[in-house]
Amino acid sequence: MHPLTGAVDPDIELTDGTRLSEHFATGTGILLDLTDSAELRAIAARWPDRLTVVTAKAAQPRELSALLIRPDGIVAWAGDTAADGLPEALSRWFGTPLPAAG
Repeated sequence: MHPLTGAVDPDIELTDGTRLSEHFATGTGILLDLTDSAELRAIAARWPDRLTVVTAKAAQPRELSALLIRPDGIVAWAGDTAADGLPEALSRWFGTPLPAAG
């Protein structure tokens, strides 16, 4: 488990000029994709009504690739690859996913 898991959302400054906290207006969870990963986006696509994906780099380098943040601002998952347990964290916090396309 990553040390950020269970912590309050680190309000990261992003290179697109926003802060992570600005992306919580929808009331959904947030998957912050810091590496523009097609794999992360493909996994997240199975929770479209419960999750917002934000793809942006951190203004200050971070030693992780992505953060999954619950709507209450708590980090539910952090990792370097989706294989680090992202699908399991999404199911735990956001319920059963839609069937995979295809």
